[in-house]
Amino acid sequence: MGEQRSTSSLQTDCPSPAPSVQPVHIATGSQAPPVDAWQHAAVASAPTLDALRGTLRAGTPGRPLRVSQLDAARLDADLTDLLREQFTGIFEVFRSGVHTSFVPELQAIVEGLIFLFSVGLNNQTPGGALLSLRYGVNSNKLTNREPKPLSAAHKLLLGVLTVGGRYTWASVGAMAVRRRWSEMDSNRWQNKIWTGMKVSENVLALLGALNLALFLRRGIYRSLVERLLGVRHVSSQPNMVHAISFEYMNRDLVWQEISEMVLFSLPLLSTLSPIMQDMWQRFTASLPASIAPSTNQESSGGAA
Repeated sequence: MGEQRSTSSLQTDCPSPAPSVQPVHIATGSQAPPVDAWQHAAVASAPTLDALRGTLRAGTPGRPLRVSQLDAARLDADLTDLLREQFTGIFEVFRSGVHTSFVPELQAIVEGLIFLFSVGLNNQTPGGALLSLRYGVNSNKLTNREPKPLSAAHKLLLGVLTVGGRYTWASVGAMAVRRRWSEMDSNRWQNKIWTGMKVSENVLALLGALNLALFLRRGIYRSLVERLLGVRHVSSQPNMVHAISFEYMNRDLVWQEISEMVLFSLPLLSTLSPIMQDMWQRFTASLPASIAPSTNQESSGGAA
């Protein structure tokens, strides 16, 4: 009896063995994928991943900053004006007024040389080269691929429409003003050409405003010529961080405001100079002789 009690007490003191865990099968409605399924998926998606890596490496095609494109145009205009002034300075030694009759030709020569040695050689204007921009053209506008470099035909058309177009317009306008086409009879062809030029100027100004609005909205085709030829600016270094610097703009605005203030103040000072002088003389005359300026004493002594 005692042994039975001891064995029963040992059985109660010892913990019972843990129940065996049976695997639970969840019915998913389809068979489980094979073990090497992820390897097949990785191999199948490798071309897509490589294409995405190439797109990231090449940058977003044809979407440079709008402010960079406008700054490039401003730099190109400033450089053209600077070189034109230096070039026309050569003719200052000639008889006075000789080079004034050839201003459109001289400007066309300068613009043509700049275009030839910038866009003609490396698809970049001087301002675009400073801001890492170059010209490109899409073979298919429906695709979002990176634009190709300009062909010889695109360069020729771009030069003719920009340099040649500005020269033709300036030379015809100068001739019309010099020969007074606007004062001729309305039935003559000279007056009709003058009227057509004025209407064309207004139409081009309106189209330029619409193109600017579209450019600010979409960021491509800065000018009407670029939109007509399908030529746009793309970034030559897409991975470079394009930080916008307002230092030059702030300095330009400060100097412009100072110059305007000086130009406004100088005529005003010259006008008020007699009034201020008369007020100063009255003020010095009202002072006692002990504290009067020495100039009044000297002038009174000389008069005596």
